[in-house]
Amino acid sequence: MVLSTGAVQIPVLKKAMERDPTKTVQPVTMIEYENASLHIDLLRQHGDVDRAIYSAGLEYGPGVTRCVQGGIFEPGSELSDEYGFRKDVIRCLKRAKMPFLRFPGGPASSSYHWEEGVGARDRRKTTLNHATGWEEKNYFGTDEFFTFCKAVHASPLVVLNMATGTLDEALNWIEYMTGQGLTRYAEMRISNTGKRDPYELEYVALGSDVWSEDSLCAMTAAQYGAKAAQWSKAIKRIFPTVKLIGCGKDGLDDWDATVLRSLVQHVDLYSVSYFSGGSTYEEKVMAPAAADKVADIVSSLILQASIMNKVAVPPKICFGAWNCWDSRKGAGSKSAGHFTMTDAVATTCWLNMLVRQCATVRMACISNCVNTLGLLRTQTSGLAKQASWYPFQVFSEYMVGDSVQVGYVSKKHKGSTEPPWIKEASPLYWIDSSACYERDSGFLTICVVNRHPVDPFRVTIHLSLPDMTVHPRFEVVQITNEDPEAFNTLEEEKVKVRIAVDDWKGYIKVQKHSIQIVRIALKG
Repeated sequence: MVLSTGAVQIPVLKKAMERDPTKTVQPVTMIEYENASLHIDLLRQHGDVDRAIYSAGLEYGPGVTRCVQGGIFEPGSELSDEYGFRKDVIRCLKRAKMPFLRFPGGPASSSYHWEEGVGARDRRKTTLNHATGWEEKNYFGTDEFFTFCKAVHASPLVVLNMATGTLDEALNWIEYMTGQGLTRYAEMRISNTGKRDPYELEYVALGSDVWSEDSLCAMTAAQYGAKAAQWSKAIKRIFPTVKLIGCGKDGLDDWDATVLRSLVQHVDLYSVSYFSGGSTYEEKVMAPAAADKVADIVSSLILQASIMNKVAVPPKICFGAWNCWDSRKGAGSKSAGHFTMTDAVATTCWLNMLVRQCATVRMACISNCVNTLGLLRTQTSGLAKQASWYPFQVFSEYMVGDSVQVGYVSKKHKGSTEPPWIKEASPLYWIDSSACYERDSGFLTICVVNRHPVDPFRVTIHLSLPDMTVHPRFEVVQITNEDPEAFNTLEEEKVKVRIAVDDWKGYIKVQKHSIQIVRIALKG
């Protein structure tokens, strides 16, 4: 059937009018697509994607975050297992294949004392977290964290308390987790768990948000740089296999340059924290472009400090905490709300950036995995997968292998941005994209985001594939909703994944404010 808007009526419409001559049926209007193009050369690659960019935060505390207590951990609930872990959360996080979980989180870590959370639960004392003001029952501690990580097939990343904690306390904690001899804290772990084998611990973070007013005992860059260097040398001397993550800011002032001059030779990763946001749809979906520049700036600062300190192998970047969130709206702005289709679009732009920046960004922890700013939202009767959950899950599943350079051209956004400087820093196309090639499977996966609030795009995909051909059929994963404010609840899922198979034509059609992930099988 050929559609037309001219004098000849569409047969289906003519029959409809014959059935009920009192009704006027409007002619079908063909959708007008804006043109955009992608240029992908399989030989031009950024490097391999480290799956650690699909990690998440597990922020401790019973208060506004509800990430641990009331989130992953709810003893006595019919939805929980014998450890008190929510089984529905475990199923989802296993599906997301998160390589690392970061605990005990951001500002809360500045008042976290690990010994209060080990041993028999009925003997643990309720304490006051001086950073948050929350009362902590300490039922979820080190051993519960490692047990939960094992349940969801993730590796643990622990954050040391560099504010109110001491170096001695930090060393004792690492000994508790990794000690194999007959030492005091190794024996304490064995007594508490009944297991002699130590925990596997690859990464330890040297504090979190130490520059923030939300953190107890906030430090200047010079103070932190000197203290973190001292701690690093002590930890490496006793636990040489543990990898260390320095606490950075966002590269937008002189904090990171100062810290890196003292710390660059002592750490394996350098962590930055950035949250994007805005007051309008356009500002929100364009805001992740600032994170792209944060990565560029911090990478340059790391290189400069490495040259100055004669460091042969510079540390890579870890986004220790990232998400779509406008902090000007208050710390709890998302706690009672939902992530929308708009947030899903912005989250996908974040993920595109992490894939494109894979040469320097080797780890990233979305904040958080559950409840406030979380990918999942729990209630006593079940959980809802937030709109941002689906792009995260699809990326973790498919956007792996080698990151392939993508050149893309479309109409540009010319309106306001948050922060204002990003529109001067780089062109802001309505189309955003990244691509990965899996050598073993032969799949080329391309993510295309249409950030435009109204216009659909016809995106032509130009492929340069030396000695390869494209399979005539391809798979497309689509995440969309007509309403940019649509969100998911326990009762109704409005934003979700739709999967289809189509004939390869060299182009795709991407609707307004939507996401498409294209999976192409290459032969040759």
